[in-house]
Amino acid sequence: MKWLFLFCFCSSMMLADPIQWTVASGGNGHYYEIVSAPDGIAWGAASTAATALGGYLASIGSAAENNFVFSLADNPSYYIDVNGGDRALGPWLGGYRTGPLRTDFAWVTGESFTYTDWASGEPSDTNGDENNIQYIGKCSFGSGCLLAPTWNDLSTGSDTYYGQLPVGYAVEFNTDPVPEPGSVAFVVAGMVAIWLKRRRRCGTAASRGSRPVAGAISY
Repeated sequence: MKWLFLFCFCSSMMLADPIQWTVASGGNGHYYEIVSAPDGIAWGAASTAATALGGYLASIGSAAENNFVFSLADNPSYYIDVNGGDRALGPWLGGYRTGPLRTDFAWVTGESFTYTDWASGEPSDTNGDENNIQYIGKCSFGSGCLLAPTWNDLSTGSDTYYGQLPVGYAVEFNTDPVPEPGSVAFVVAGMVAIWLKRRRRCGTAASRGSRPVAGAISY
């Protein structure tokens, strides 16, 4: 049963299916997914994780792209309410500060930073170290917030927003990151090989345990 569970887990990880922003719908053909990080994650760690997945933190170049990525992020699993419910902190995006001005930002891809969708009062660069971008929803104090497609600059240091870090990050892929069927078959074959090896060991141990004890009569 344990091996069956492990097999199913590995298969589900291999078969993850990011969503394509299709050219037919006015998109760029890239794939996007929102990755959950329930314990909170710093921007640098999120960027490293996105690269390890074969992509990068999402870089937003238009209102249409922003709306598409936000449609994937607009899920309570990917944001948290802070400060008594007057802010909803959402997933990280691929924006980072490049200079001393509040508006000095760039995308990790190097593409033009021309389109913006800052929330009211943002970017604020509070404490002079809010160097990265994430989605935020703002509302009246204590009313409980929903996430919005607007952006906020946020620190990942000790003075991050009310001690909270985003619990997700948006990953963008230039091409379909889902492994080819051959890759999945390779994983399946590996799991079967492990199972057979374990079975042989169990069989060998059982046969050893059934050997006659020295001096005993065997019929």
